[in-house]
Amino acid sequence: MTAMRLAEHVAHTTDVDGMLESMSPEQFDEWCAKDAVEPIGYASQTLGMIVHLIYSYMTHDSSVDPSMFMPWTKHQSEAANGNRQAKQLLNQIAGGVQNG
Repeated sequence: MTAMRLAEHVAHTTDVDGMLESMSPEQFDEWCAKDAVEPIGYASQTLGMIVHLIYSYMTHDSSVDPSMFMPWTKHQSEAANGNRQAKQLLNQIAGGVQNG
């Protein structure tokens, strides 16, 4: 899915295979890491808002900030701490994948 979102939103192409052939594996790995921290495309924003709406409905609590369900927006506004936070998130993701 990362390759498809990368092709659609960054490379602006429908030729996913051609895009991947034009990149090194290291470059694609970098985009995958970026996607893990700051998802490519707009679907992640929509997903965060849907989760917020479900949470508000189920708990009858609309006082929670929607950004709580979109942690990647926090990383966009804190560019100075981006590398450290990205490494922490990737370590958490890696730990979850190994434990899951």
